[in-house]
Amino acid sequence: MNNIDKIWQLITRDVINDNELKKPAVIIRCMSIVMIFYCAVHAILMATLKLSFPLIISVLFIAAFALVLYLAYHNNTKLCYYLEMILILAWVIFFVRMFGWPSGAQYLIFLLIIYVFITSHILKLYKYLICVLLCLVFVALYVLCNLTVPVYQISRTADNIMQICSIITVCFSLAVIISLFSSEALQQEGKLMEYNEKVTHLASIDPLTGLINRRSTKDQIGKLIDAGREEVPFLSLAMGDIDFFKKINDTYGHEGGDVVLKGLAECFMKTTEDLGYVCRWGGEEFLFLLPNMNGDEAYDFIEKLRIKVKKIPFNLGNDTVYVSMTFGVQEHDFRVSIDESIDEADKKLYLGKSSGRDKVIY
Repeated sequence: MNNIDKIWQLITRDVINDNELKKPAVIIRCMSIVMIFYCAVHAILMATLKLSFPLIISVLFIAAFALVLYLAYHNNTKLCYYLEMILILAWVIFFVRMFGWPSGAQYLIFLLIIYVFITSHILKLYKYLICVLLCLVFVALYVLCNLTVPVYQISRTADNIMQICSIITVCFSLAVIISLFSSEALQQEGKLMEYNEKVTHLASIDPLTGLINRRSTKDQIGKLIDAGREEVPFLSLAMGDIDFFKKINDTYGHEGGDVVLKGLAECFMKTTEDLGYVCRWGGEEFLFLLPNMNGDEAYDFIEKLRIKVKKIPFNLGNDTVYVSMTFGVQEHDFRVSIDESIDEADKKLYLGKSSGRDKVIY
């Protein structure tokens, strides 16, 4: 298995030229290897049948495809592409003329038609023109085979071997090309999905604290409400605000304020994990969503959080600073809009602010 991996790594090695794409070069290498084996089988068959001239031609084609394989690692991909197409077409014309339609060499034309469209070296119009030309060659060979006798008359068994070999070569080559394109498409699709998820995630969080933002919070609220009373029988809200946060910014600058916001956000995420959601509502305000908690349970939860907040040390410059928070708690009444419940929590927050701060109002 390790040897197979090493061979595949060698085949899929990147191109030397920075201006060349890797995928066309890999396809050319794969096709060259397939054609070398294909020509080798014919060479063995010609040697068995004691047909010297076709044997020599088969060996020459083996050498030619080996040269293309070599150039695919050391030269221009465009040159290899055209050279390989010419070689395959020449093989088709030669062997159909020598052995007739039963040789099956004409099936390689279908492979060439696919091959035309995998390159970026040819303009779209020329690709269609080349396909028309290949179809005309196919028809011309068919007519020629019906009007003339093959140069070599071989046994039905030999004909069957040649035809089966051609069919296998075409099918295997198509499988390789489709596999390379589909694997890249899946890889690109995976990268695109990962990028979209990343963009969606970045659009839903507050860049400073890592908490979900207001927009994402409203989406989350909508999901909780849509879930119905059977899944979410209670939904409580809590609006929290840092006490005297402006003083922290004035004393330690906005960097000091950012340290406090980040530290509190980390505490909130750990405390609400698996229990609810918390978002940065704006500035120093935070909104807590507490599903499956009634008002009393939410009050107890937020009260414990308030006490925990007061114990968090923040190292700002040479000072160790502690902060407090004021909260307003509101149990959502499903008969009113969620905005009304948020407004009620906000009113209770400011009631706590105006009555001394560092408290939970329910």
